[in-house]
Amino acid sequence: MSLRLPALLLAAAFATTVLADEASVKRGVEARFDGIKVDSVTKTSYAGLYEIVVGETLFYADEQVNFVFKGDIIDARSQKNLTEERQQKLTAIKFEDLPLDLAIKQVRGSGKRVVAIFSDPFCPYCKSLDRALLRQDDITIYTFLYPILRPNRRTSRVPFGAHPTERRPTTISC
Repeated sequence: MSLRLPALLLAAAFATTVLADEASVKRGVEARFDGIKVDSVTKTSYAGLYEIVVGETLFYADEQVNFVFKGDIIDARSQKNLTEERQQKLTAIKFEDLPLDLAIKQVRGSGKRVVAIFSDPFCPYCKSLDRALLRQDDITIYTFLYPILRPNRRTSRVPFGAHPTERRPTTISC
């Protein structure tokens, strides 16, 4: 019991110095780059770098904020892109957090397997996915409409590849 108290005090002191370092890095970035609002700063386990999150963008800096860079950090031993993994963790959305009441719900069979998809009604790949999911049994599909594309005309007449003086239209199927 007598060893726990000093260990706890040492851990608390270390935690406050790490937080102080992260806070000073945040202040340093915001001071050197006017108008930047840093969302979070985390000390990484590699090369004494700090990860800086601004919006959905990751930056890295040293402790004194003398050097700031944006790019991927790759672990040479495992060949893993550490920046990409971290970016995925930061932007991940939990299934429970999806507004399922705003989605189109389809239940097939018992519906024990649950899937949420984001679909554009004019996207041929989305339509292909819809057809593939229709062949599945015991599935609940929540479809969130995400219209990016516009309905295309069947064919467009464009003078593509022709010399301007020839005025020979070429038909392109969309």
